[in-house]
Amino acid sequence: MSGLSEPRLSVNGNKLPSARKISTTVISHSDVPEPGYTALNSHFGQFLDHDIGHTPTERGFCGCTKSSVCIPIEIPEDDEFFEVPCFPFLRSLPSLDENCKGPRQQLNQITSFIDGSAIYGSTDDVVNSLRNKDDGLGLLLTETNPTGVFSLPHLPKDVQESDCATIRHGHHCGRSGDVRSSEQTGLTILHTIFHRNHNLIALQLFQMNPFWDDTRLFNEARRINTAIFQHITYNEYLPLLIGPRMVRALDIKSNSAGFFYGYDYKVNPGVSNVVSTSAFRFGHSQVSSDMTRVNPQFQEVFDPLLLAEAFFNGSIMFDGTNGGVDSIALGMVTQQLQKVDLNIDIVLTQHLFNFPPFSPALDLIAFNIQRGRDHGIPSYVEWRTFCGLSDASSMDDLRSEISEENISRLKKAYSDVRDIDLFVGSIAEEPLADALVGPTNACILGRQFHDLKAGDRFWYETGNQKTSFTKDQLAMIRTMTMSRLMCDNLEFIESIQPFAFRSADERVSPGDETSFYRYNQMNDFPDLNRDMPGFSNVRVSCRDFTVIPHLDLCPRSKQGSPFCSK
Repeated sequence: MSGLSEPRLSVNGNKLPSARKISTTVISHSDVPEPGYTALNSHFGQFLDHDIGHTPTERGFCGCTKSSVCIPIEIPEDDEFFEVPCFPFLRSLPSLDENCKGPRQQLNQITSFIDGSAIYGSTDDVVNSLRNKDDGLGLLLTETNPTGVFSLPHLPKDVQESDCATIRHGHHCGRSGDVRSSEQTGLTILHTIFHRNHNLIALQLFQMNPFWDDTRLFNEARRINTAIFQHITYNEYLPLLIGPRMVRALDIKSNSAGFFYGYDYKVNPGVSNVVSTSAFRFGHSQVSSDMTRVNPQFQEVFDPLLLAEAFFNGSIMFDGTNGGVDSIALGMVTQQLQKVDLNIDIVLTQHLFNFPPFSPALDLIAFNIQRGRDHGIPSYVEWRTFCGLSDASSMDDLRSEISEENISRLKKAYSDVRDIDLFVGSIAEEPLADALVGPTNACILGRQFHDLKAGDRFWYETGNQKTSFTKDQLAMIRTMTMSRLMCDNLEFIESIQPFAFRSADERVSPGDETSFYRYNQMNDFPDLNRDMPGFSNVRVSCRDFTVIPHLDLCPRSKQGSPFCSK
């Protein structure tokens, strides 16, 4: 390989330390929850990540010898867990840059826009393979729930997913717009919820407009469902992730009324290499060792689902004995989120995608580090200075953002501060006072989500386009929350907290707002102490539409909605 194709090297020109050695040196496995935040943040983040980026890899055999397609991860002889000499590592598929010259580049094989491609796919072939055109109702295909004909359906069977661990027992994994939908059960749950929501919208549209054909019903339902996804991302998920100060600085929070006129054709809406390869992988630190399962009263009457048993396991969705889909979905809004830090669950560093469970498998953190080097992602120090933080010529220069304990770990792993891999350095930072991530990731991710919105001509709030929603339609979409999405698309749910990404409160403080929709219309949140003053997130009935509004496609006002029959 020429120098233009080499992985990133040390500043002294030598190879960087083994990615597995870095992982075992800096990573620990303590349980460090993030009080006040639910595990839904982790699962939604993965769903969102899979909507905007998927890098293809080379094909071929990869062993422990470096080649044009393979840069194996060396496993030190003194490794305390793995006894093999390496992890085989296929490089990402190469591409020329936009000028057909320069260093090795990589591809994104899905659409980068937040366009619901995780639900519908990024190509016509995938979309058409998911559609149910027989009924003429604009629906997506589904698999009948075995518990009864009136039960909510599941994703259609994925008969091509060879990694599904339960095929031999008759349980296929579910098929959706993204091929990774069965990576872990929490992700599959979100695919199922958005899949069901499309069909719910399509049926409502058909009832109001029985003269519409299948294609129009499908496309209108898809447009609304995608807009809801965009709205939840920017109105609920991002303010917690990067903090209200970053959201305000980049002007990326959704409007409370009216249209968005910030579309800029000069903005590149593509997902940057650094986001897909490093920055958005912070979520691996938020993963718990298990998934809480609860009944509709939020009681933990079921055993938790172990993460090691959740990889490509199609049977769990049909496990009515343990509450099925609902118990895991409600567990997401009950279980505490893990803090973004150097504590990673041991399943991810030793048993990734294992079968049988807890057998030696892969180290996700080592793979993250190696993938960043494969893509030539600049070091952590370069990115922190890009984001306006101070330059660092020694490890001690990192004290403003990284704790003494973490600096000590970094010193053991790297001989030079300029060698620190971005993935490692960014999750070693202390989170910002008002965010879940540190300043470097908040900067990188904030810029990316600005560009994804400003560079999207079909952004749901954009006005003056042939495809634009009307003000009435936008007003309806803005009432939607993740909590309402769960209320409408889970089977046995009775109640939920109005802001699903934050933990439920036990009681209402006098004078507090209890509707997240109304609170969101008036406030930037959380505040600099991560609090939401004046809001009580107590669980309420899913039938309380004043607190958790529902999507009314045909309001009773004379102005009405253009979705209604005329």
